Amino acid sequence: YGGAGGGGGWDAARPAAFVFDRALRDNGAGDPAALLRDVVARAAAGSKLVFVDALPGDGGGDGDAAAVLRAHGLNVDSAIRAGAVPADKVTWLAEQALEVLDAVHAAGIIHRDLKPSNFFLEDDGRGRARLKLLDFGVAHEEAEAGKLTGAGQSLGTPWYMSPEQLKAVKGVPLDGRSDLYSLGVVLYECLSGKLPYSGSSLGEVAVQVFTERPAPLAPLASDAPPALVAWIEQALCRERDDRPEDASAMLAALRAFAAPSASGGPSVSLRPAGAG
Repeated sequence: YGGAGGGGGWDAARPAAFVFDRALRDNGAGDPAALLRDVVARAAAGSKLVFVDALPGDGGGDGDAAAVLRAHGLNVDSAIRAGAVPADKVTWLAEQALEVLDAVHAAGIIHRDLKPSNFFLEDDGRGRARLKLLDFGVAHEEAEAGKLTGAGQSLGTPWYMSPEQLKAVKGVPLDGRSDLYSLGVVLYECLSGKLPYSGSSLGEVAVQVFTERPAPLAPLASDAPPALVAWIEQALCRERDDRPEDASAMLAALRAFAAPSASGGPSVSLRPAGAG
C-alpha cells in the first residue's frame, strides 16, 4: 500500500502498533533490512511497536526487505466516490483516525500526507471495518517535518496540505496540527463529497487557502449535526493556533458531543447494510 516511495500503517484496533507494509527506502530509512531487524527487535523486547507479516527479501525482486500487510477492504477514497458518507460513519472514522494520530504524534511522527487513499478500511472477517492509516513514506520526526524536498517544494498532496505545509517556510517545523488540518479536509470531503478548495495545482490551491475560506459545510451536508460541522470547520482554520491543540484534544471535543463508537465498526463501504 505504500507505493513506490515506501510506507507503513498504524492500526486503529491497536493504536500503538506500527505496521510496515513496505520498507522505507527513499526517505532516510537507510538499510531496509536493518530497519526490519530493528522493528522486529523492538517487538521482541516488548515495545509498543509491533511488526506484522515480515517478509524479508520480498521487495519486488530488487533484494530489498519488505513487510507486507495482507488485508481485504477498500480505502476511504473509494467510499467517497460512491457518494457522501453518512454523518454517523464520518464520526466513527474521525474517532478511529484520531486514536491512531494520537499514538503516531506521541511517537514524535508527523504523517504529512493524510488523504482518503491513505485511510484503509480493512474487513475484519465479519464484514465490519477496521481503520488502518497507510503510507508513511513522507512521514518525518516532528523536529524534521518542516524540511523542504527541493527549491520551495514540500511533500504532500496539495488539496489536503495544511497552510503551513503549503507555505513551506524553511526552518519552521510542522507539528501534529498540520495532520489535524489534513484530517479535517478528509472529513469535510466525506460529509460533502467535495473538497474545501478545488484548485487544479499546488499554486492554485495555495492561493485559495490563503485568500478564501472553505465553502460552509452545513449547506453541503444538511443531515450532519451542527456540532460535527463546527468541529470539522475548526480543524480547517488557517492559523494552526486556532485548531485543536493536538489529536487528544480534538478527540475529546468529538466525544463531548458524540458518543464513543460501539465495539465493531461499520461495513467497509461506510454505508448502511443493504445500501448500494
